[in-house]
Amino acid sequence: MTELVVKPWRVPGKERLYVNKAGARGDSVAWLDCRTGVVMVELPEFEEPALAKVEEWCRSFGGHVPPRTVQRRGGKGLPPKMVPVQVPQPRASEVPCLPPMREEDDLARNLPGAGLESLVREGEERYGLLVRLAAKLSRQRLGDSSTLRGLEGERMVGARLEPLKVAGWKVLHGVPLPSGSDIDHVAIGPPGVFTIARHRHVWSQMGKRGKKAR
Repeated sequence: MTELVVKPWRVPGKERLYVNKAGARGDSVAWLDCRTGVVMVELPEFEEPALAKVEEWCRSFGGHVPPRTVQRRGGKGLPPKMVPVQVPQPRASEVPCLPPMREEDDLARNLPGAGLESLVREGEERYGLLVRLAAKLSRQRLGDSSTLRGLEGERMVGARLEPLKVAGWKVLHGVPLPSGSDIDHVAIGPPGVFTIARHRHVWSQMGKRGKKAR
């Protein structure tokens, strides 16, 4: 069997790898364009060993070469032959083990203002039983006024976003962040992903300019 040798070739703007027959003036049997990943086979009878040489060189020195596509000289009508790229698979011990998904982990279950609702309930626990009972009978909420306004605002925005679901959008509320805070609302649809935060605006009646309060 004819021995094949590999010879890299570089000039400004081009980089190729030639697979030639052994010898001082060995003919080229195939060459690889290292920038496009195209392998041009000059002699079809040497295709298999030439491709093996190309892949051997790529594994050792051509990590930057794109996935290979094989073409044959004079065979423009033939469909290109894709050479599978060997991708190293991680060992079982290297794959992180994630806990199973629980029902409470489903973000779609979050209601608008769920994060602030928990804060309001924590604040209500600071009051005595009689005060909490009186507030419940009078349909009043106990707690910080800014938190209560924020809760009302998130529920209003959530109600405005609800019709988007009919149009195929996905709407999430109270998406938690690693910092401990959350994103008020996330809308996912054909144009992209949008985050919405509620703000309370108070406009002065004395003029056109106003002040904004969070």
